[in-house]
Amino acid sequence: MAGTQELPSDSKRLAEMTIPEGGFSFMAFSPYAATRPAAKRPTRLDTFTAVTDALLADPPPGDWLSWRRTYDGHGFSPLKQIDKTNVGGLRVAWSWSLPTGSNEATPVVHDGFIFVHGFGDKVQALDAKSGDLLWQYSRRLPQGAFPNVERGMALAGDRLYLGTSDVHVIALDVKTGALVWDQEIGDYRVREGISGGPLVARGKVMIGTTGTGVGAKPGEQHPRQELFQSQRSAVIGLMEAARPAGARQTRTIIATWNTATSA
Repeated sequence: MAGTQELPSDSKRLAEMTIPEGGFSFMAFSPYAATRPAAKRPTRLDTFTAVTDALLADPPPGDWLSWRRTYDGHGFSPLKQIDKTNVGGLRVAWSWSLPTGSNEATPVVHDGFIFVHGFGDKVQALDAKSGDLLWQYSRRLPQGAFPNVERGMALAGDRLYLGTSDVHVIALDVKTGALVWDQEIGDYRVREGISGGPLVARGKVMIGTTGTGVGAKPGEQHPRQELFQSQRSAVIGLMEAARPAGARQTRTIIATWNTATSA
């Protein structure tokens, strides 16, 4: 509908005007139409609930929140629906191809979502029911850094934590895959690296490095070896704090390529 106000004769004022839009109109695509904020589209990951300290200490049966699932490092699932009497009847529901290369990382699972780490520093979020890809994070490595095998990740809060081939620890937003923070903890140029997964507890992220003795003077302890000792002590402390009162306590330390645990 034509208005009653005359258009300005000045070309500059005319260019500054916006055209009102209404209904379905080609004017909606006009560069002179007023811009509207982008609509936020809901995603399946909007239903993801935060992983609390309580969940990390005692994960629900269907969750796998870190490399060995629980702080005791048992790597045991309490699920009982599938057993030796019916395992022969299992059939493939869906499959997903991981990136070409050595893939050894343990997926982490929460709220029906699977997070997998593939060779070449690629992280993918999948719908556990359908196998649909929800997002992918691909890390661009600096010159001279080559992909290696990382064996684990950890969920905490609304973040996914993992190590990288250029010896950084990073945090990703679980709902979008966006990089939240990035911390360098070693130097790949002197053959330091990360092969194990992180441990998250009480708001702290702990992870060990490989090759930390390279470059250290003979007979001296490398600073990152001291860091590993403190991490091991922290893990033992968490184990002791989690034990029920009166439970038998032992101090058998199991040193592995991932994290030290107390049995």
